Amino acid sequence: MAIVAALLDKARSVRSIPSDLALAERLGISRQAVSNWRHGDKFPDEETIAQLALLAGDDPAQWLVAIKAVRTDGAAGKAWAALAKRLGAAAAVLLVAALPLSAEAKISEKAGYFANNGHFAHYVLPG
Repeated sequence: MAIVAALLDKARSVRSIPSDLALAERLGISRQAVSNWRHGDKFPDEETIAQLALLAGDDPAQWLVAIKAVRTDGAAGKAWAALAKRLGAAAAVLLVAALPLSAEAKISEKAGYFANNGHFAHYVLPG
């Protein structure tokens, strides 16, 4: 999923980790595990998500909820997305960035609701 790749990239960037292999070594896991996460074949467990969030300098709760929202379908997925929204704009932005865009996706220019494939997230752009 794109959201996990974003977390991997942010953790690597903030900590100046040069590669997924170096990140895997830092986490004590295989490079293949990181590759599977990056390509959406598998998801990291919650402990690893929390570790990655801390490496990225972020609140683990926001990443945990945003990733859960993306992984969950139906009414439960919408409830997780609502919780992500309540946790703050950063979680909502992560969620919106991770959703695959459809032809019907709508984004206002300054602030409002992003609607995409039945998922809704409120956002406010700075400025």
